[in-house]
Amino acid sequence: MRAAVVLSAFLATLAVAVPVAQEQDQGQVQEHDWKPTLEGNHQPTTSVDGTDPANDGQDKTDAGSAAGLRPSPQVADPKNAKVTNAGAFNSGAGNRNNANTRDGVGNGQDVYRYYQGPAGNFPDKSKWVSFENMFNNYRPQMKKGCGNNGWGPEDTDSQINDIYDGIQTVAKDSLVDHRFILAVIMQESVGCVHVPTTNNGVRNPGLMQSHNGAEFNAQNQKGSILQMIRDGTQGTTSGDGLVQGINKSGNVYAASRIYNSGSIAGDGNLSNGNGATACYVSDIANRLTGWVNARTTCPR
Repeated sequence: MRAAVVLSAFLATLAVAVPVAQEQDQGQVQEHDWKPTLEGNHQPTTSVDGTDPANDGQDKTDAGSAAGLRPSPQVADPKNAKVTNAGAFNSGAGNRNNANTRDGVGNGQDVYRYYQGPAGNFPDKSKWVSFENMFNNYRPQMKKGCGNNGWGPEDTDSQINDIYDGIQTVAKDSLVDHRFILAVIMQESVGCVHVPTTNNGVRNPGLMQSHNGAEFNAQNQKGSILQMIRDGTQGTTSGDGLVQGINKSGNVYAASRIYNSGSIAGDGNLSNGNGATACYVSDIANRLTGWVNARTTCPR
């Protein structure tokens, strides 16, 4: 089904590096109008061109189908899953030194630029913020995220600290960049440990709305927070996490699209949601470069 042709075309797009962005006026920084994704990831897809002619709620393919890459329906050993694609360490998706929490450009800029097109149109890792700054800048949102969305009691300081520790533990084990993990957590749940489970044909629970993984357990706070992050990052016995999308694509932004929609559209445009959240990858890119409260300019 044109798999080889689509794969060749998609890989060619990764080399394109012409920025396509719409920048918000820096003088208009205000509370953002974004809402957590909460649609789950690993959307059912059925063909290599990104279409879904039968959408019967079954997760028939998953990550990478539109690029002609054969999906793995299960992760045999999630706890030991890690980044192995050498190109991922150049794109920023992989990181062998997550112990360094001052690894970027500090706070970056709290502005929103709309990105679209192939991965080369999205910001280089040299423009990413530092993990320490990024986490501290998102703490206020984590403290209010549950209540603002009607998801139950607010996160406690202890729970937020456990999220920090969980990210660092899983980043070390998986070699996924800790900033990428944090960006996905904020995109999926605003860091609210009580985030509800969604099910659009696939059960998506927890901080990263993982593939049939763990939910928060008040009787095992630290352990369940760690497991939610592990499930979203390293995958579960039911399906892929960030690691698998990274290893298939070698690119942080392609992996973001795979995680959200289960495939990349045949045109290679990472802001084509393919039935999921069109703004997902642009949002992730902006989180990595400092976006916190500025109003989004992504068409929603």
